[in-house]
Amino acid sequence: MALKPDDLPELPPLYLGPQIRARVHQNRDLFSLFVAAICVGLLAGAVAGSFRLCLNYGAQWRNWLISFLHSQGLVGLPVLVLVCASLAGLAGFLVSRLEPAAEGSGIPRTEAVVQGRAEPNRRRVLPIKFLGGVLAISSGMMLGREGPMVQMGGTVGIFIARGIGSTRAQLRVLMAAGAAAGLATAFNAPIAGGVFVLEELLQTFNPRYAIATLLASASGFLSARMLVDTNQEFVTGPISGSNLTDIPWYLVAGLVCGLAGTAYTHYILATLNIADRIGISRAKRCMIVGAGVGLLAWFYPTVVGGGDNLTQSALLGAGTLGGVALMLAIRIVSAPICYAAGTPGGIFAPMLVVGTGIGLLLTRLGETLFGFGPVGGSLAVVCMAAFFAAVVQAPVTGLVLTAEMTGATAMLPASLAACAIAMSIPMLLASPPVYEALAKRKSRLAKRRKVYLFAKK
Repeated sequence: MALKPDDLPELPPLYLGPQIRARVHQNRDLFSLFVAAICVGLLAGAVAGSFRLCLNYGAQWRNWLISFLHSQGLVGLPVLVLVCASLAGLAGFLVSRLEPAAEGSGIPRTEAVVQGRAEPNRRRVLPIKFLGGVLAISSGMMLGREGPMVQMGGTVGIFIARGIGSTRAQLRVLMAAGAAAGLATAFNAPIAGGVFVLEELLQTFNPRYAIATLLASASGFLSARMLVDTNQEFVTGPISGSNLTDIPWYLVAGLVCGLAGTAYTHYILATLNIADRIGISRAKRCMIVGAGVGLLAWFYPTVVGGGDNLTQSALLGAGTLGGVALMLAIRIVSAPICYAAGTPGGIFAPMLVVGTGIGLLLTRLGETLFGFGPVGGSLAVVCMAAFFAAVVQAPVTGLVLTAEMTGATAMLPASLAACAIAMSIPMLLASPPVYEALAKRKSRLAKRRKVYLFAKK
């Protein structure tokens, strides 16, 4: 017998208990966080893309100036030295007088803020980092663009977080999201941007953090496309893939990169300590280093600057044994000195130059000593990831970054083995990751300064 509508039981009114209401509120906050992360990524990508565009024009201007001054004979040498010294000195002056937090890479400070060990950046970090980075890198200082981009992206995250009244925890997430967008734009590597933040800055895999950083990285990469070329960063020459006959080379590459990376980390820290003990102002220190870079640019113009041209050359397998050895020696010695000067600029891109240079050097040594070696730029690709893993001790980022920048996915198995060996060496030698060591060093210096100022009072 069918029931009539009047015979149906009356249902109780819908009741949203405390747990359900809390879940709805949590989902609303999560949605707001993700929307804010997309906004951070779009703005950070625009800033980073503009920065990269200015650096491209700066590099073109520097190359034109060197060529023009060469045409004027030896009278052009002091002019070039003076110009490079002035640009680097001005960058150092801006940092020391207006915003000391804008010095150096910016990644160690961003890491400290994200992890709650330092206060968020002030607003003027962004313009000083932007202008100082353009001046320093355009002068020929051997510094990377990625550090300023990461810090500027993180600062954009702070702007938006404070503008929408975010909590301290949300501010850190948005700052990390902005950093991811900055790194994604620096190397046309949106996946690596998110992975680097999770592996190095946050050092945890929380689904909420992961989604926010990946959204910001993707949106930042897309917004940068309006300003700069976002195609694959580098192209490679012929590569051998993961041939069994080349396995010994990859194992040796991991060992060499592990030892070289450990030594490079300590050399960077040593140059910073020496620079602190010299006792001259930052501006004068930058002028001295800038003058040296100008002198080097006169005789060897292709070796100065960020070094993308050198990385590209190594990946193509171009260069003689003597030429590669000379380039590698100059970059290993000079890049940390440029970083120790204290202008805005990173060590990320210079690390890629050294890594690919080591790979090409091993290839040329094999051809010279044994008459054979891996094809073309195979070892350069492997050593790019392995050297990064040894210095930064973030192997997943190194693998993803190398694959995105070169498109050489066939080298991933070999790179994985080399990264494992390269990273095990600094761990066995108790050598810290470079960004962690730089952050701790900065924290110690800040504490000493506070004690000194208190003692003076």
